[in-house]
Amino acid sequence: MFLSLTPSSPFAGRYWNALEQSYLPNPSPEDIRVATFHNSTYGPDFKYAEFGPMFDATFYDPDYWADLFKRSGIKYVVLTSKHHEGWTNWCSKYSWNWNSCDNGVYSLPV
Repeated sequence: MFLSLTPSSPFAGRYWNALEQSYLPNPSPEDIRVATFHNSTYGPDFKYAEFGPMFDATFYDPDYWADLFKRSGIKYVVLTSKHHEGWTNWCSKYSWNWNSCDNGVYSLPV
């Protein structure tokens, strides 16, 4: 199991893809629904980076997750410590203002 904890975790890649696709000619009904939700919830000018300070890992429950993984037969878990867009789950001078320290989740026992 590869576990990725980033500001995009609640939304996953499909959310962002659908949002981008909604601005192209002939978007799918799903893309339009995603864009409508995003724009009505966050506003049309809300950028991905604005999710950083909102990422508080509300549903972070390592004991529950470990039990679920064990019951599912998962043999190992790998934490994705640096996501493709540069987010790091540690303090980083190379990922300034885009890491778990600068955005408030550092206090979690990850």
